Amino acid sequence: MVWLVYGWCELLRCKKKDVLSEFPQRNRIISGLAESIIVVEAGERSGAIITANLALEQGKEIFAVPGDITKKQSIGTNKLIKDGAFVITEVNDILNNNV
Repeated sequence: MVWLVYGWCELLRCKKKDVLSEFPQRNRIISGLAESIIVVEAGERSGAIITANLALEQGKEIFAVPGDITKKQSIGTNKLIKDGAFVITEVNDILNNNV
C-alpha cells in the first residue's frame, strides 16, 4: 500500500518544480489513503514526520524504525518511538501488528 500511495501521489505532481507549500497537501493525501504509516528514517522536521503527525490526527497507527542516536536523520523516528509509535526492528514486527 505504501508504494501504491506514493506512486499515485507522484501522478498528481505537475511538471513544474515542487513548491514547499504543496508538500503538506500531498502528505495529507498520503496519510489519508494509508491504513498506517511506517517511517524508516526522518529528520526532526522532515516530510515523513509531517505525514506521521497528520496520520496521528486521523487516528492512524504509526510505526518507526529506530535509528542511530548520533545521526540527524534519525531524530524524527526516534522521537516518534519515544512518543508511542510501534517499533519495527524486523519483518515480524510489521506482520504481528497487521500493518
